[in-house]
Amino acid sequence: MYLDKWQEHPETDMSIPVGAGAIVSNPTDIVKFSDALFGGKLLDLEYVEAMKKITDGYGLGLFSFPFHERTSYGHTGGIDKFSSLFGHFDDGNVSFALTSNGNNMNTNDIAIAVLSTVYNEPFELPKFNTYEVSPEQLEVYVGNYTAPDFPLDISIFIEDGVLKGRATGQPAFTLNPVDEHQFEFVSAGIEMTFDPEENTLFFKQRGVRVNFKKK
Repeated sequence: MYLDKWQEHPETDMSIPVGAGAIVSNPTDIVKFSDALFGGKLLDLEYVEAMKKITDGYGLGLFSFPFHERTSYGHTGGIDKFSSLFGHFDDGNVSFALTSNGNNMNTNDIAIAVLSTVYNEPFELPKFNTYEVSPEQLEVYVGNYTAPDFPLDISIFIEDGVLKGRATGQPAFTLNPVDEHQFEFVSAGIEMTFDPEENTLFFKQRGVRVNFKKK
């Protein structure tokens, strides 16, 4: 897991999750499984179609995942900071799989980039900018920020020379500098832009945009 730096996550004894987590595979084999399942090689297709009927968000062992006007059927998994997902699109007979043994960016964004390439959809490549800020320069951002139309306050503080944020009742997260007064926490899709002169913070997270004011 990534908390300021890469750290090994404690492992669960695999006698506990059994089939819910004690399965080792790789994307190539998962795609072979997906192709076999949706190609009628494991089950008759009438049963596969029954699995794809979604009720209250659940199918029979499958979830549905939208991508633009298309829909895939598959599953996700995660344990001890390992994560996985696979999906099958009837459009083009496309199966895809993604596994990770640790990430510091949202795997959904990676999946969107892959599928956008497959289906020739426009997408914006992420920018992996780095920007050096001294601990002394970070002091101007420290404080508690509030917004009248947002239910949580955001506390900004420095820990071990690193700028961090914490929403009310939530765990702390590291803010990485990407430009002057601009920080992000990639894995949660959080972007923050500070204006030290106005004592404001502009917060963005996957469509949510909020202006905060330092107390």
